[in-house]
Amino acid sequence: MTEIISVRFKPGGKQYYFDPQGQTVQDGQGVILETSRGLEYGECTHGNHMVPDESVVQPLRVLVRVATDKDKETVEQNKKKEKNALKICQDKIAAHGLDMKLVDAEYSFEG
Repeated sequence: MTEIISVRFKPGGKQYYFDPQGQTVQDGQGVILETSRGLEYGECTHGNHMVPDESVVQPLRVLVRVATDKDKETVEQNKKKEKNALKICQDKIAAHGLDMKLVDAEYSFEG
């Protein structure tokens, strides 16, 4: 059996498994995780629990820490930047008459 936490990066998005590295995490807590994109913020959807080894693709990425108040401020600032970036991109698409529809703008936790 392997101890994991389940994390979601976007509401309604896919859940991913992470190694809690001995830390205890509760459902709903914000967490900072090591991902292929660098450090990212996610929400724990299922705290520490055990799953069969065969249901985990090794090696698991790791939990860096439970999110601090400063981390949460960074996430809020990034959300504001995303709204601004979305508006700028939409304006550029319109100005250049491009045949495309912008779906989303996203800032990683590290900007």
